[in-house]
Amino acid sequence: MSAILDSLPTLAKEPGVTINGKRTRVPARVALGQVTPNNLGTLKKLNWVLFPVHYSDKFYSTLLEHNLEPYCKLIYYQDLPVGNLVSRLEPLAPETDSSSEAKPSTPSTTTTPVPVPTRPHVKLYIMTLGILSPYRRQGLATKLLHSVLQAAERSHEPIPPKPTFPSQTDPHSNHPPSSKKSKTSASSAPPAKSDKDQEEEEEAAKKLKKKQENQLREWQLQAKSEIVDSVYVHVWKGNPEARAFWEKQGFEMSGEIKDYYRKIEPRDAWVLSKKITPKPE
Repeated sequence: MSAILDSLPTLAKEPGVTINGKRTRVPARVALGQVTPNNLGTLKKLNWVLFPVHYSDKFYSTLLEHNLEPYCKLIYYQDLPVGNLVSRLEPLAPETDSSSEAKPSTPSTTTTPVPVPTRPHVKLYIMTLGILSPYRRQGLATKLLHSVLQAAERSHEPIPPKPTFPSQTDPHSNHPPSSKKSKTSASSAPPAKSDKDQEEEEEAAKKLKKKQENQLREWQLQAKSEIVDSVYVHVWKGNPEARAFWEKQGFEMSGEIKDYYRKIEPRDAWVLSKKITPKPE
């Protein structure tokens, strides 16, 4: 374990400033970040230190899926990684799958049936939540959890309309030349554009097209995103302090699993869950 700790960045010192010879504590810079290919190695090292379970490469590669971005986070203290929360999405049991509740009505001979939304309803399983020991009891775990719970609440928001964009036209197309040929009309024609102006317009058009493509791609991903109905977590039965933490965050006891853990005693786990409902407007 010491080798793993040595491979992590040097832990940040408690922030502070010296005023009139006295050391005064100032708020630390705390930020959340997404899990990316660039920091996946850091996440692995943190988990080696934090948890007795060692996860496979396949476990980590699945965390990079787009729909998990809001639910897998690293937390940084003074720009250094000190903890993480990792989740996965799971389908609901068939009898509780809310996505199957809305059924299209039998179409009549004179009307066209309205398409039924197909966004799946899922549950979110929090697999890991951990903070390096020197940085615990500072609200960092709560900050991670609140970020994920807020993302789950946002999943209930309706999908906005598909973005539409005006077609790109020649800026002078709204002013077609007059059919009457005269010296006056010829003299009032717009001046020819310089090469520089034309290049700038083409570059601006490319940037606009790229922006519109990104907006459309984001909408397509959002339209296929899952709706999180509940969040649950397993808590080791030998850690009542952890159970108290989850209950403080609104989780409730929903079950117990015998012999869930194989290498630690007691082997049983509590199951705590929290129902997710959309925020009232």
